[in-house]
Amino acid sequence: DVLSDAAAFCNANSDASVVYGNMLVQNRDGKLSRIQQRISSQFDFWFKVPLCHQSAFIKFQDSNVLFYDLRYKICADYDLFWRLWDQGKTFKKFNKDVGVYQWGGASHRKLIQLQLDRACIVYQHTNAIGFCVFIPVLAFQVFKSFAIKIRDMKRKGSR
Repeated sequence: DVLSDAAAFCNANSDASVVYGNMLVQNRDGKLSRIQQRISSQFDFWFKVPLCHQSAFIKFQDSNVLFYDLRYKICADYDLFWRLWDQGKTFKKFNKDVGVYQWGGASHRKLIQLQLDRACIVYQHTNAIGFCVFIPVLAFQVFKSFAIKIRDMKRKGSR
């Protein structure tokens, strides 16, 4: 099974602090599509949430354990992964499907909060120039979030 394979992969890659796999996304009509997650540079954090916490295995072998920052209601995992990256921790890709993400969870229902969390996290982890680069991405994502909210309200009203 996947967990046994992931445990074996973690053991074979003991230098990795974070091992992550692919996610399957189940859309409203039940169809599954694969998200090929990857982290290759800090820029992967700037423009998207590079991996889902549901597909990640985090190893902590020393006493300097990082926890989720609960100030972030939706994106605490995003912040944790970025802090681990900033500390030079190693991320390794486990090329198997690890989980199924279904639309309609907290990150979908609270899109505006998600974007506000992301903005605070990007600001925290980058300098002013980095944040300025992120502003157009944020503006697009907020606009997209409003569009999705309006679409969902229309769908709800037509039922």
